[in-house]
Amino acid sequence: APEPKAEEPAPEPKAEEPAPEPKAE
Repeated sequence: APEPKAEEPAPEPKAEEPAPEPKAE
């Protein structure tokens, strides 16, 4: 089994925090 990299944490998607959309206006 592959060893998990401690120096590189897996990016967890936050459902409670929506991604900030860039405003062109």
